Amino acid sequence: MRFKDPPWFSSPTSFTSYPEFRNASFISSNRYGSQSYVNSLVGKMLAMNARDVESILERYGFQLISQKGSHRKWRNDFVKRQVIVPDHGTRQLPKGTLRSIFKGAEIPDSEWKC
Repeated sequence: MRFKDPPWFSSPTSFTSYPEFRNASFISSNRYGSQSYVNSLVGKMLAMNARDVESILERYGFQLISQKGSHRKWRNDFVKRQVIVPDHGTRQLPKGTLRSIFKGAEIPDSEWKC
């Protein structure tokens, strides 16, 4: 079953007349009625596995310190931060685990949120 597009979706200039589009009345609820359609898109996290997370950590100066089983310890001595990354192959990491890793490493939201 295909859902209808929101009324503002058809014209690309709809948002120009609504600078505070989050408060616009025509998008007050999504198809489930729980929160606005636009707010449901804002702040979504990217799906990542351990390899993706580790490549981001390396870009921010973290080094692999040790590994015990499937958990790897990454440390950045410059900012005095340490995080543990579970490595379960190609499985996606849960949202809460991703949030904890990136918040603990003080990595900006733009790296791991849509």
